Amino acid sequence: MQGIKTLPDDQAEVAIYVVEQSPNGTSSSIPATMQCAHF
Repeated sequence: MQGIKTLPDDQAEVAIYVVEQSPNGTSSSIPATMQCAHF
């Protein structure tokens, strides 16, 4: 989780970054659509 930002009217914004790292050392970000389908 990158951070939580407070907003007006008792709301919050949460930024989540998921990074997949393969055994050879390369990494890639997981798209928001895949994260949404998982959750």
